[in-house]
Amino acid sequence: MQNFSVIIPVYKLENPDFLLDAINSITNQSRAPDEIIIVIDGPIGDDLENVIKNFINQNKIIIIRLERSLGPGSARHAGILKSSFNIIALMDSDDISRTNRFEKELDILENESIDLVGGWIEEFIRIPGDLNKLRTTPENHEQIFIFGKWRMPVNHVTLMFKKEAYFSVGGYKGFRYAEDYDLITRMLAAGMKFHNIQKVLVDVRLGDEMFNRRGGLSFLKAELKVLTRMHSSGYLNIWQYVCNIIIRLLIRLLPRKILTYLYIILLRRGPNISSS
Repeated sequence: MQNFSVIIPVYKLENPDFLLDAINSITNQSRAPDEIIIVIDGPIGDDLENVIKNFINQNKIIIIRLERSLGPGSARHAGILKSSFNIIALMDSDDISRTNRFEKELDILENESIDLVGGWIEEFIRIPGDLNKLRTTPENHEQIFIFGKWRMPVNHVTLMFKKEAYFSVGGYKGFRYAEDYDLITRMLAAGMKFHNIQKVLVDVRLGDEMFNRRGGLSFLKAELKVLTRMHSSGYLNIWQYVCNIIIRLLIRLLPRKILTYLYIILLRRGPNISSS
């Protein structure tokens, strides 16, 4: 199997215990990464520093420090620029990767004509499995291409991709919001080939910060910029462009309680499908 790097951005408001769980989940894989790049996105507190210090002496750990917070997309980009290998895996600082995640993803990238692979997530609040909600995504490239015109067609935290595909579209563009949807739709419009493994690869922690990021004017403005770029590239026709704007205007300006209900209750599936 090819060597690969994992990129983890860390921000000052994140929970040190969650960060420790996240790093342990990728060091204890059936196929461990060859390099882990932790990008510290601006100044952080002593508790987070102490967690990171536990791993500094490990040969495969690389620490990058940004003088000020640039946002998760720019932090990931800084890590990718410093990576040593052609295969890149993403990881958030508060999620937990399943033990065979990387092994499954590498098998797809190495044996099929695929540029980017992801999988399903199971969301939780306190411990994995306590919410019983999955975010499933379509499997083959044709389905993903169509789905991406309306919603994020991959689970960003599960992604593993070829670095040349990432750089061929310019990578993350510095958005603080919707940076993941922007990158993915640019890659789809450019002809990169996608695949989603039909299994849960990562347990994703739900919290106030995630819901706050997905509501309000700032997120809406970022989404509208992404939609305009999708239309100008030809990925969206004018009808799809207008419908997307109307849908997002209605959703993003909803009160947070209603948005949370829609997100958890209406947009997720229960565990009545295989997730192992």
